[in-house]
Amino acid sequence: MERIQQTIQEMLVDRGYDNFIYNAEEYENYITKEDGSILAIFLLDDAKVGVKSIKEILDALEGNTNHVIFVYKSDMTTFAKQFLNENFNDTIRIELFSYKELIFNIMKHEYVPHHEIVSQNKKLELMKAFKITKEGQFPKILQTDPVVKYLGGKKGDLIKIYRNSEITGTSIYYRLCV
Repeated sequence: MERIQQTIQEMLVDRGYDNFIYNAEEYENYITKEDGSILAIFLLDDAKVGVKSIKEILDALEGNTNHVIFVYKSDMTTFAKQFLNENFNDTIRIELFSYKELIFNIMKHEYVPHHEIVSQNKKLELMKAFKITKEGQFPKILQTDPVVKYLGGKKGDLIKIYRNSEITGTSIYYRLCV
């Protein structure tokens, strides 16, 4: 559990939540970013997380947040995932992580190049520089990619990837999150 909590803290720092207090003893944690967005994190130890548990948590939020991360121990029912997709995609951003995904920080793996999300302004500059008329002309990366998921990438985000090569040194690649 400590390793998971450590990875969550590192993930929050990598996402730009620099100043936060993460209390691992609490069931839920609210973190505010400088732009005013509020993130709620829930660590769920249930054997199997169902719709009832999710409804109780989201009802308790009462619209106090616009971003929720659920970290579940063993499994989440298909109905719970479907419930989240059908009911909250437009109002609240919901992310799901299993404990297995957070047992280690994927960004620290030797074979994972550095990734970062490009700002919208920089994305427009790149489109102009590369003479790209539609976002879809960028190479793609899935939103479910482990590194993109870790960084909190959303559909339409541009991901900048730094790859090291013996021949060229460091090469920069861009991928559009789909």
